[in-house]
Amino acid sequence: MGAIYTIPPAYGFAKALTEGLIRQYSLSDLAKIQIYLPTRRAVRTVQEAFGEIATGQSLLLPKLFSIGDVDADDMVLTGSGEVSKIAANLPPVLTSTHQLFLLSRLVFHAWDKTIGGDEPKSNAQVFAYASALRTLLNTIETEGVDLSVLSELTPEDPVFEGFWERAGRFIALIQEVWPAIEQETGRVSPAKRRRRVLEILVQDWSKRPPQNPILLAGTTATIPAVADLASVVQDLPYGQIILPGLDQSLDAETWVEVIKSPTHPQHGLAKLLSKIGISPGNVKLWFGCTAIDVRDRHAALSASQKPASVSITGAEHAYDLDGLALVEAPSPEVEARSIAIFLREALQEPHARAALVTPDRDLAGRVTAELLRWGVEVDNSAGLPLTDSALGRIIQRTLGLLTNAWQDLDLTRVLAHPLANFGMSYHEARSFSWDMDLKLRGLGTMRPATAFDWPNSPASNELLDLLLSGFPPMESKYFSVWLDRHLAVLEKLAPDAEQLWSGAAGSVITQLFEDAQASSRVLPPMLVEDYAEIITTLLSETFYREPTQTKPRVSILGTLEARLLHVDSVALGGLNEGVWPKETDVGPWMNRPTRAQVGLPSPERKVGLAAHDLAQAFSATNVLMSRTTRVDGAPTLSSRWIERLKTFLDRRGQADILTAKGNIYLRSAIAMDLPVSRKARKPPSPVYGCPPLSVRPKTLFATDIGLLVTNPYGFYAKRILGLRALDPRGSHAPEKRWGIMVHEVLEQANTKPDLSIGDLFEIAETRLESEKIDEIQASLWRVQLQHTLHEFWRLNHAYRGYPNLIEKMGSYSVAGHVIKGKADRVVILPDCSVVLDYKTGRAATEANQRQGLDPQLSILGLIAANGGFDDAQGQHADRDIFQAFLLLPKRLHERGEERRSGGKLRSQVHDGLTRLLEAYQDPGQPYFVAPFGEEVGRASPRYDDYGHLARRAGS
Repeated sequence: MGAIYTIPPAYGFAKALTEGLIRQYSLSDLAKIQIYLPTRRAVRTVQEAFGEIATGQSLLLPKLFSIGDVDADDMVLTGSGEVSKIAANLPPVLTSTHQLFLLSRLVFHAWDKTIGGDEPKSNAQVFAYASALRTLLNTIETEGVDLSVLSELTPEDPVFEGFWERAGRFIALIQEVWPAIEQETGRVSPAKRRRRVLEILVQDWSKRPPQNPILLAGTTATIPAVADLASVVQDLPYGQIILPGLDQSLDAETWVEVIKSPTHPQHGLAKLLSKIGISPGNVKLWFGCTAIDVRDRHAALSASQKPASVSITGAEHAYDLDGLALVEAPSPEVEARSIAIFLREALQEPHARAALVTPDRDLAGRVTAELLRWGVEVDNSAGLPLTDSALGRIIQRTLGLLTNAWQDLDLTRVLAHPLANFGMSYHEARSFSWDMDLKLRGLGTMRPATAFDWPNSPASNELLDLLLSGFPPMESKYFSVWLDRHLAVLEKLAPDAEQLWSGAAGSVITQLFEDAQASSRVLPPMLVEDYAEIITTLLSETFYREPTQTKPRVSILGTLEARLLHVDSVALGGLNEGVWPKETDVGPWMNRPTRAQVGLPSPERKVGLAAHDLAQAFSATNVLMSRTTRVDGAPTLSSRWIERLKTFLDRRGQADILTAKGNIYLRSAIAMDLPVSRKARKPPSPVYGCPPLSVRPKTLFATDIGLLVTNPYGFYAKRILGLRALDPRGSHAPEKRWGIMVHEVLEQANTKPDLSIGDLFEIAETRLESEKIDEIQASLWRVQLQHTLHEFWRLNHAYRGYPNLIEKMGSYSVAGHVIKGKADRVVILPDCSVVLDYKTGRAATEANQRQGLDPQLSILGLIAANGGFDDAQGQHADRDIFQAFLLLPKRLHERGEERRSGGKLRSQVHDGLTRLLEAYQDPGQPYFVAPFGEEVGRASPRYDDYGHLARRAGS
């Protein structure tokens, strides 16, 4: 009979396992041992542990196998000759992509029987259901469930209400059709093949027990085929089972409840022991291990996680929480930075190793980025999604081109990618990209590619050839056709295939595309949007690892990968409900009662496995648990494990110890984003421009004066340095476009004295149609524009029929300068003249004009009063002159208004303008940055295009 052991979580499993084997066997006998571990990562971990023990001496290692990825080739090494023959005849594995495509075809053809409705809304929707079906089938095949029990169900049973009509018949159909499909392809799913391999091994060992040591180590054996293997190993003459972290502190009453509680960390181990007929009390400690101290942090965790039906009893003593901390961060960014600080601190110890364990890949990416600021290299064992690779990004950007008909913003994104070089040198490609970027700014996202002002370059011809080759968005084609066209675009953008497809990501994507191309013949024709959705899904589901030249001391691991690894410091990140543990979603195909009826495990079993992973990670010397209290502004729920541990420790007055230690890292993370002291934050000199008088402009525009008063440095950068902010990519801001549109409509209207309001609306409708905006925005603007023009028509009644000057430029001289300005309209009435300025936004108050914050309208009045509008032909002489805003709101509940001012305000503005311009005739007068504060007039960062040049805080 074999023996069964456990390695407590306080020990690193791999290290303790190897040391225990050295205690049992001589170095020469190690090669006779066969060890079966849960994953390939576990195999590598144990190999590394043996390497550390060897310390330079030659060592023949045991044969190590992964039961999670068991291969038929391994069978040749482990079983008898008969097993080898059976293994050689097993069908090869059906790839995940091929399986997904086959299932999507079945879902598509049976849509009306499964989801309801005549046709699916899109292939992407079909793929979502097919992906869920793939997960369900893999679970069914892993568990070895026989779906024939479905035929015994009674559809009228209230427990199964809705299931049979929606999915029951389809799953029953799958039971009949799927084996035939696998036979047709000559392949089987990975789950079915793994189960078959293990079954063959179990049968062989039952008939012919191996006469060498067989170890099943580190697995909880929740998969039935692995549990069967454990039963056989237990009966082998030299069989040994080494369980990870069996909690030997639990009493018999608790073990009974643990069997009933799938969310408990020990549930999987309890079921395994029950299956093989071993009491937890009869499990021995592995060689060299001792029992957990009742005051240890593991004991505290164990007591806090007991089933709710078991009273938490035991000594009321305090627990040793040394090295355990908790961070509850206000945001994901702060959580990642706290973890990075913790990991960096761990590296201060020579040769120390640290790890982040989390199922949250977004958090893993953030921590990796934070560690880069200190040059800390990270071994991301879980890998990165292909969407994050350089090749993956250009693939996604070109998908945007195909689905959006080559619109300007998508083209800009593609050309900005370093791989898009058209075979040119790096500098030539970047120069072309910059030229195109300047051409495409401010055009509007709806502008077609044929309307671009293309630079004169060979690369332009290449792009136009691609455009003219056609990617009609409303045309359905087979997946392989879209893929060929997509590849043609990529290879035109990056003709150097070796550069395009090089690296780890290139190798994985090449294999992924080849697999998709070979498997896609089962798919129906689709639109390019569906093709793009499929490619994006495949890229996001597939991961790659970049090779490293050295072995980093910091690792990022998934929860499964971290089970057997021992490091000095470990951060357990993302401890929120829905993240760790993940939500227990049963999917759209089979409800909970049906899963229980056919024999599928409860979804909560995954929560128990995740809890066990957490308990195993507590073995590190230093442990940091972390979570985020809010994500995207919404509050989150703390993981049940943290809540139960905090509640348990709170009864003993120790809950604050965790957060007190964690706050050290939390405060450091927050402090890294805080500004330094005000004195140190003051911009370094010079913070202004002080050019010689010879370059200071003598001709200014009315719009310049407010800028010169409130933000002289902005005036200096704009008028003296000649700097202009680039238009935004894609389109102008809607408010700016709205104001331009209203002014252009009124400019046309004022040139036609006999215009009716109906004619005015026709002009507006024509102008609105020229705006490249979506239909919803156009409908809203149409209603708002009619309201605006109604208000204009009402306010304009007093000026209708009188002589006008429209969009007229004028000027007048003051303090040795010429001030120019353009009036929207100057109306010559019988007794006075009025300079009108149409305002679709806020209008300047008289106080703002008097103080020089926004004096534009008064300056236009000064130009008129000084005869600066030439076409007036002296009609303003000896007449009253007024200046007025016509406020033209677009909100339906607001009324239009005229705000008129006269000569007194103009005189005050003239005096202030004279003093301002005379001051800048002093060669020592600098152009300061926001002298009156950062929220005054054009000094506001909202309006300042030059704040970053002035080194202003927040710019």
